[in-house]
Amino acid sequence: MKTRPVPSPVVPPASPAVRWGYILGGVLCGIGLIVLSVAFGQALRTATRGYQSVAVPGTQTLEIRAPGFYTGLYLHKDPGPMPVEEIARLAVSIHDIEGGVYLPVEAAPPGQVFRRGSQTGMLLFQCEFPQKGRYLLDAVYPADVAGPKAEILLLHEALQNNRSDIAAGIIFCLVFCGAGTYVMLRARRQAARDRESAQVPSVKKKQR
Repeated sequence: MKTRPVPSPVVPPASPAVRWGYILGGVLCGIGLIVLSVAFGQALRTATRGYQSVAVPGTQTLEIRAPGFYTGLYLHKDPGPMPVEEIARLAVSIHDIEGGVYLPVEAAPPGQVFRRGSQTGMLLFQCEFPQKGRYLLDAVYPADVAGPKAEILLLHEALQNNRSDIAAGIIFCLVFCGAGTYVMLRARRQAARDRESAQVPSVKKKQR
């Protein structure tokens, strides 16, 4: 006795609404990931280009790769009290090697001490570097001041925006990816309803 082969269920082709739903959802998720990658990339470039460490007192050559405003900060790492008066009297001058001119260095008001968690430091000066290039930083104590050896951090102004840029990138990524996931879920449900509606007429024909 020969058995008839059981016909496989016919899967209807996806409707245009379903196809466009998957496409739109994928595009939204892709946009969200692109926005997040751009935010992290910008923060990484700023962190690598807008940060330099300078040992003082002494003279050191700076390689400025991101022009703009820089802030000179002293971070207190040694045990014991911070030498606020001595560090405040540190005289800093910055010379453009290629242009041959001195840049205006604006000293911070005395006593600009900050504390972040367990880290303490002091704001020393601000200076604007008009262009990329090599600069000479000279830092000396007055003759009547026996100042300690220290480390100054030169921070680009854009570093202050890194956290907000990353937070904005994460928020936009969540919004776009959430919208894309919602659209794709709607398309999936619509595809399931299309399959169910296509199977109902076939069941009625078998019953007849």
